[in-house]
Amino acid sequence: MPKKVIIIIPAYNEERNISWVLKKIPNLLDYTFETIVINDGSEDNTALLAAKRGVIVINNNKNIGLGQTIRKGLVEALKRDADIIVNMDADGQYDPEEIKKLIKPFERVERARIDLVLGARLQNIEFKFGLLKSFGNKIISFLISLLISRKSVISDTQTGFRAISKDLVEVLVKKLKGKYTYTQEMIIHAKLNNFRIIEVPIHFYQRRSGKSRLIRNPFIYLFKIVIICAKTFLDYKIKRHA
Repeated sequence: MPKKVIIIIPAYNEERNISWVLKKIPNLLDYTFETIVINDGSEDNTALLAAKRGVIVINNNKNIGLGQTIRKGLVEALKRDADIIVNMDADGQYDPEEIKKLIKPFERVERARIDLVLGARLQNIEFKFGLLKSFGNKIISFLISLLISRKSVISDTQTGFRAISKDLVEVLVKKLKGKYTYTQEMIIHAKLNNFRIIEVPIHFYQRRSGKSRLIRNPFIYLFKIVIICAKTFLDYKIKRHA
């Protein structure tokens, strides 16, 4: 029986991008697969356009934030018996065709178990990313890698394009708490619970339309990341020694 892949796409006011993203999702011939759009209280036609593409649409009654919207999608994926869960954004910055790259490592049965495949963007950025964003990303990735592992450095902890095993998702749905970000929190939980992480190079493009609403102030965003990462790490240490 083929493995089941569920693609979850959080979306907030992405009516100009969502149809293109859904249209570009490839036919995964070796799997059974479903696509779920979690509409995070959009005030535009995001949900309507997603429904027209024939995907599953789950609506939040109000905007609850990216982190908790992702968690909601993970819960739904487990309910639908997913073996592999792919998470990607709705703004067109990732190429849906590269979903195949993210799930390919799960087929390598001769290798050690893989639980989290991160789409690493930094070598294939197809637009002017900005020195501040690039530097901030590298600093955050280095600090988190230092926090959780001295053996390896994760190059891109902020990527929103990743594939996750069912076993790891079962842990994450109980532990993810961040409202605004989940990317670093997910990595920390994976590492601290001895799940294996690898990176796969993917391309990163300019948003097809509109501006990012997640990082309006990079310093405030960095502060939030530091707080949630520190809390995640300390909670784990406290529970481990309780």
